[in-house]
Amino acid sequence: LHAGDQVLNAKDTAKLFSGNYGKTMPGYASGTTDLTSFINAVTKGSSSIWNNISSTAEDALSKITDPIKTLTKLAKKHSI
Repeated sequence: LHAGDQVLNAKDTAKLFSGNYGKTMPGYASGTTDLTSFINAVTKGSSSIWNNISSTAEDALSKITDPIKTLTKLAKKHSI
C-alpha cells in the first residue's frame, strides 16, 4: 500500500467480496474508510475523468467545425 491509498475495513471487505464473487481479500481490522466513502471516492474519480474526456472532445469538435478559427489561432500563436 502507498500513503493515501484507501483500504476498506474488514466488515465491508467481507460484504464486498462475499457471495457471488467467490473470492476472498485480506481484511484490515479498521481500514482507512468504509464502503460508502470508498464508493463515493470512486464515483468522484470517474466523474472527474469523464469531465476531462468531455472537455477534450468538445475542444476537438470545436477545432474541426471551425477550421478557419483554428488556423488563425495557430498562426497568431506561431507569429505566422
